[in-house]
Amino acid sequence: MPASMTSLLTDSSVTGSLSRLKQRSVSETCLPFLTIGGVDCADTFDLSALNAAVSKMDDLTLQMENKQSFLQELKQHYQCLIENTDKFAQHEAKLQHVETQFGKVKRWLSSCARSVNTHREVINALRTLEDENQWIAQKQTQLSNDNMALSFLEVQKLLSRHQTVTAEVEHRTVRNSSLIKTAMEWLRLGEVLQLPAFHSAKEDAYCVAFITSHRDLSKELLTKTSELVFRQAVVHREIGVRLSVLYHWQAWFVQHMDLLELYNWLIETESSIMTECHAARGLASAYAAIKKHSVIEAIVSGFQAPRLRHLIGYFTGTRTTDLLEATMTMIAAKQKKLSHYLDPTDPFVTTDKTLKAKAHRHKLRRQIHILERSYDKLHCAQASVQKQFTGLRDLVMEKKHRLYELLALNRLYEEVSDVEEWIWGRMRETLTDNTGKDLYEWTRLQRDFCDVQRNLIRGGATDQLVHEGLTSVPRLPADFALLSQLPPLSDSPERLVRAIMVCRQLISLKHSDAPLIAQWQDRLNEDWCELRELLQTRGVLLKNAGNRLLFLRRCEEAIADLREKMDSLPAIVSADSQALARQQRQHANIRRSVIPIGKRVRYHPFLCLQLKDGKMR
Repeated sequence: MPASMTSLLTDSSVTGSLSRLKQRSVSETCLPFLTIGGVDCADTFDLSALNAAVSKMDDLTLQMENKQSFLQELKQHYQCLIENTDKFAQHEAKLQHVETQFGKVKRWLSSCARSVNTHREVINALRTLEDENQWIAQKQTQLSNDNMALSFLEVQKLLSRHQTVTAEVEHRTVRNSSLIKTAMEWLRLGEVLQLPAFHSAKEDAYCVAFITSHRDLSKELLTKTSELVFRQAVVHREIGVRLSVLYHWQAWFVQHMDLLELYNWLIETESSIMTECHAARGLASAYAAIKKHSVIEAIVSGFQAPRLRHLIGYFTGTRTTDLLEATMTMIAAKQKKLSHYLDPTDPFVTTDKTLKAKAHRHKLRRQIHILERSYDKLHCAQASVQKQFTGLRDLVMEKKHRLYELLALNRLYEEVSDVEEWIWGRMRETLTDNTGKDLYEWTRLQRDFCDVQRNLIRGGATDQLVHEGLTSVPRLPADFALLSQLPPLSDSPERLVRAIMVCRQLISLKHSDAPLIAQWQDRLNEDWCELRELLQTRGVLLKNAGNRLLFLRRCEEAIADLREKMDSLPAIVSADSQALARQQRQHANIRRSVIPIGKRVRYHPFLCLQLKDGKMR
């Protein structure tokens, strides 16, 4: 048994034992400190004082726990004293007195703890509402600041910050919803607290009782709660407005960059089209240039034209038109808002309000100026792109027309070159001075010449076709592309006629090189006229050569006949009568046969004169 228990079992009549019992009975010395009066902290709303009170309550609670452990020790002593029945009633009375004092202290501590916790909870709610109102006011000021961005990068940064602010506001709204709900519940319960049917949680009842007992707290709580709800609604509206403004500026910068990109592409395409090509070097170069140009034309007409119509079209629903209309709407809203602000010259307006109104008016004027500049800038970009695209489209068509002109010109050049080469070949054949050494050779040359002349002149049909090609309307396609795709022809007068008709058609279509084509046409006509004259000259030469050869042939025949007759005459006159008679008869026969020869001989000078005069047929 412990020493304390032994001392409690000793006799109380002994002086030493009583003194030792009093020394061990600590509860008697501690009872004066267990007061039952509460500390009124209702008029004190300092949170630091409340925290100090809470710390003090914690210390008292710790002391109470110590006393509780001592009470348990007393109970053990009581169990030991049961055996000592003569002082049982005295010890039991002391024990009950101690338990009563401990119960009063415990109830008082609980009441103080509830009061302090109630004070702290209400004051914490008020302080939290005040802090949230200040934070919401800062965010409202931040959201109402200038939202005009000067670059796409600034817009992206503002959007990122706006998302952060939105997330913070949403988080604070969710967190404050429970606080607002609790405060509104306290205020609602405070109105019905006096009703007999009031039932609520114990903690809410203490808070409601505390708020009800202090009307200033009730008004302050209602004011701050209403202010927080209002500011949250205003901030949510400002978030939506600022987000729409930032999205507008983002779309504006994207649209402006797209327009600039398209404008630069149009300029580069125009430069590439304006670059000198080699289509005039020949058919192969012309076909290559047309193929390259067709790719550019397909890109312009098939891809960029729809994109351009989507970007800068003037019909409803395009991006640029929508942005311009949105900008004008924002300008009208800003101007209307500017007209509603206070007039600084009004004498009934206070100085603070005047300064604020002046600052707001300056801010609105700056925003209106930026919006007007953005409208003008986007409109100018739209007009520039539209003008550049119209010029590019016209340039593409002009370049296409010019390339097909060059293609037709190159094709005509080759055609004219081939026809001229063919005519010059016929001229070289015609310009030969060989008319034949004899009638056999002359006959062969005459036969070949007649074939050539018949194939070329064709009885005057070729001259008629050439004349019709030079005077009548050409029956050819009225398109440079189709003219450059005519089927090839062999070397013949038809090719000459078609070349002349193509020249006429290109001139009638107002070809850019019409003077050069007219020179080619005149050259073809002159070459054909020269060839025809050469054919006539060649025909006359062959005719004269044939007459000359025939005359010489006749002369040779006459000379041969005369020589034959002369050779048939006897060289010696015979002395015999019979032989002489025979010679006379022979001479008479020769004389009669010479008469036709004489006519032929007399006709030869006339033929010679005709040959000299060129009148022999």
